[in-house]
Amino acid sequence: MSQFQQTLNSYRILSHPLYSIGTYDSGVTVLSQQIRALNLVWALVESEAINCSETPERKKIAIVGGGFAGLTFAAGLLEKNVNADVFLFEERDTLLPLQQGSDSRWLHPHIYNWPREGSQVGAAMLPVMNWTAARASDVVVQVLTE
Repeated sequence: MSQFQQTLNSYRILSHPLYSIGTYDSGVTVLSQQIRALNLVWALVESEAINCSETPERKKIAIVGGGFAGLTFAAGLLEKNVNADVFLFEERDTLLPLQQGSDSRWLHPHIYNWPREGSQVGAAMLPVMNWTAARASDVVVQVLTE
């Protein structure tokens, strides 16, 4: 089984074309959510479940949740120029609702890696939706600006 098929199977809900990113995982960080989202984009594109070429048949992709995983997944799809209409659904009136206005929470991309080598690097170093360590509300501004 190919690596992208393994990735799809790990995120797939039963045998449906529905995927869940990190819902039941522990030790979840903003960076780990973003990496899972980008891995899912990669697997969907590589398996050709989502086409990047101009074909008459456009897919419709619904993303439920405007948090870091949902936004990064949407940004990854757009970066890959997928042949799909992407719809983002968020129940609150703002994106990244848990981090909006959170001035006392500090986000660091490698917080759980300390004291390992590279754990002090303050940048997420992602191809899309990149950010650097800061207060949660400031990370929101960085990500939404990008």
